[in-house]
Amino acid sequence: MRARELLLLAALGLTACRSARCEVHGDPLIDREVPVVYGLMGGDYLDARDELFPRADALGGCVVDPDRRTTVRAACATCVEVARHWRSSRLRTRSFHGFEEREPPLDGR
Repeated sequence: MRARELLLLAALGLTACRSARCEVHGDPLIDREVPVVYGLMGGDYLDARDELFPRADALGGCVVDPDRRTTVRAACATCVEVARHWRSSRLRTRSFHGFEEREPPLDGR
């Protein structure tokens, strides 16, 4: 990381650890605000997270804290982008965290 980038990070109140790198993408890990993901995760989300974007979010457990939607942690910029794409593609197919969402029947049952 060049001195200019380090100065920019310092001005934003962020830090960069030169030795810490994403185990998947090799990008430097930089302290940044990431979403906290709550609830029981389906296997496909956890598999994708482990393989594709391990440094994109923080697991918050089962009880949602409405005051804690984000947190600051060492994150990989590529992981964050891959996670955003993965989530949006899953929402388009109406499946997320391994659970299928079905439309209610027309007769209300």
